[in-house]
Amino acid sequence: MARKGMIERKQLVYDETATDLDSPESSIGHFKLALIGKDRQSKIGMIDLRSIQCKRRTSFLNLIADQMLEIVPIIGIDYSMSNLTFDERKCIHTVNEDKPNEYRDLLSCVSKAYKLISPTSLFYGFGANSVTKVTEVSDCFVGTGDLLNPIVMTDHIEKEYYSCLKRVELNLPVKFSRLIAKAVEYGQKSLEHFLDQNNENVTKEEPSKDKKKKGKVAVEAGRALTYFVQYVFCTGIIDDLDDSIAQLAQCINLPLTIIIV
Repeated sequence: MARKGMIERKQLVYDETATDLDSPESSIGHFKLALIGKDRQSKIGMIDLRSIQCKRRTSFLNLIADQMLEIVPIIGIDYSMSNLTFDERKCIHTVNEDKPNEYRDLLSCVSKAYKLISPTSLFYGFGANSVTKVTEVSDCFVGTGDLLNPIVMTDHIEKEYYSCLKRVELNLPVKFSRLIAKAVEYGQKSLEHFLDQNNENVTKEEPSKDKKKKGKVAVEAGRALTYFVQYVFCTGIIDDLDDSIAQLAQCINLPLTIIIV
């Protein structure tokens, strides 16, 4: 190895213990590389590699394409009085679509990112009276106006935001914990449902001598896992920090990601 030279792939030799390279994790028993000199012709040695393992990296997009995973965004908007400003804008929220609005810009980004992989999203608000002069301040309310249905079309999120803004009344306090708890609840139910469905399929699966065929049957019979991504768009003021941290700790090992902007 003291010599300087160029390495060129010369030949691959597999022993009988090698496994299928199409599997997520496989082994190559015997791998040889020829060392070629500077003249690119003379062979100056060989590198003999043994017991090599190959691992396939699986991305979220791979799982979505294989129908093993579906991603659902959860949108949480801060409609509290913390959005009031002391400049010409008076409030970060505005129903005038021609004026600058950071919330609208963020929602537009989410809509563009997810509309092809998740046609529907879940829409919530917090820190406001969900209906002006009718309801009390809520730490978590459905942004669609339908108390039982938070589902919106992903490419219509901006429209739903403006509709909700016209209904609500900005208020205080600003609490995150109930909104995060709602996302944790979705994550727990998704994981339980996924495990229950796949356990049922395992018990129903017929025995097969062909290991490859058996693996494919198990994947096809399983149900796709629903993975939630919660976006909390806010001004940064929070009145229940300890409770919110406690809820965030519940996200461990759940199909859930929480992003606070």
